Amino acid sequence: MGRADVAARRYMADPARFADAFNYAIYGGEEVIVPNALTPLDSVSLEPGIGRQRNSERRRDGLKLWQAMGDGRAAYALLGVEDQTAIHYGMPVRCMTYDALAYGDQIDGIRRKRRAQEGMTGAEWLSGMRKEDRLLPVVTLVLHFGSERWDGPRRLHEMLMPAERR
Repeated sequence: MGRADVAARRYMADPARFADAFNYAIYGGEEVIVPNALTPLDSVSLEPGIGRQRNSERRRDGLKLWQAMGDGRAAYALLGVEDQTAIHYGMPVRCMTYDALAYGDQIDGIRRKRRAQEGMTGAEWLSGMRKEDRLLPVVTLVLHFGSERWDGPRRLHEMLMPAERR
């Protein structure tokens, strides 16, 4: 990891900057996410190997749990950030991988808890989840700190080959 990457990671570790970035990108600058509602989380996920490949680690640049109050009820989301100093032409897939691993980590946690309980149906045992179990939404924001204008795809759709029309 280069100096610029380390500096970007340190810069975004500040909860106020982290909240500001998400507020700007999602809420047009309105302060919806407040810094004291963010809890830092471990940003490492284990990526399962396929076939003879070994498991590997994936590390986000930042991951925080956001707890928001609305209508007297708590709502939660996982907010991930990727700091980029260079253009990455596969970024939508990279983010999708991080998000999928975060959802998988949530399912693994539910599975460990549920398998310790008795009275699960066959379908519940198979998935490790009950029908009513829910996952926290995962939102990933990419921040480009490089000097070049970002010309890479911003959405997965931009990376897909166009379908032939008949």
